[in-house]
Amino acid sequence: MTEALKRTICEYLGSTDVVRIYAKIYDGNQASMRVLEKTGFCKYGISRKACFKNGRFVDCHCYELLKEDFLAGKVGRCCTLRQLGEADIPDMRLLFLSAVLEVNSRDYTSEEVHDWASCGDSDVRWKELLSDNHYIGAFDTDGHMSGFTSMNREGHLHSMFVHSDCQGRGVATQLLSEAERLAVEYGAEEITCEVSLTARPFFMKRGYKVVKIQKARANRLMLTNFVMTKQLK
Repeated sequence: MTEALKRTICEYLGSTDVVRIYAKIYDGNQASMRVLEKTGFCKYGISRKACFKNGRFVDCHCYELLKEDFLAGKVGRCCTLRQLGEADIPDMRLLFLSAVLEVNSRDYTSEEVHDWASCGDSDVRWKELLSDNHYIGAFDTDGHMSGFTSMNREGHLHSMFVHSDCQGRGVATQLLSEAERLAVEYGAEEITCEVSLTARPFFMKRGYKVVKIQKARANRLMLTNFVMTKQLK
């Protein structure tokens, strides 16, 4: 039940602007209270005789969960995050292919996504990216990579990809929260990124603004994307 609740919360927080989730538990329901507490809910009070149940008034235990705490890792998270290195390149390549060919195909032609996907063929390029950027991977409870992103000391976010099987589960939201935390730690005043047609709504919802629309080279082809920024100071 705890794992099911965590996954439900991840999906919900990742797809809405809700900042706090409330829950109320009848007095005496210790099992449900334990599930909430394991998931990260904090009790903020008891409402005396707030509910009528089985012919009598009973107390309700009141809990809350803040989105910022949940996604920042202060409580249970849907994914484990860690820095990526060269040993992770095979998994990064497979996830990149899954995201581009299956997710971005909603907004780009077959020729365009296959050209884009071919950018992941070079180990040398992956090593350069890992050298120039701090890459963060998200992993599920079985240790499988769910997504990855990056940040550098200039505040540039180079990558944001989530596996096609993990869309809508809050993975990108959790990764972006960590990338933004790194940018603040680096002292960046703003974050810049080049965002696909597919990802633009996600970034706009989280405060990023389009600076310009452009054609950027993938491998052979020029694809439409958006230069976006978010002010940190």
